[in-house]
Amino acid sequence: MSKNYANEHPKNKKKNKSSNVKVASSKAAQKRKLKLQKLFQEAVEMRESDYGGYVGMDEQEAIYKKLRLKILGRSD
Repeated sequence: MSKNYANEHPKNKKKNKSSNVKVASSKAAQKRKLKLQKLFQEAVEMRESDYGGYVGMDEQEAIYKKLRLKILGRSD
């Protein structure tokens, strides 16, 4: 079974049973995403330790958006 990439030329595109489409990303982009996840986890844990208790989903989303803009440089 071949991978089904979104940016693949239609002439060379092979049909497969899976309807999932994978999008290729560079090693640098993968590293940035891992860094973003790591920083997000650290920020949430820091927030929990500072203020005690659970961090709500709204606060987590705000933290994630801020970090995503800082690390990836865009807001999708």
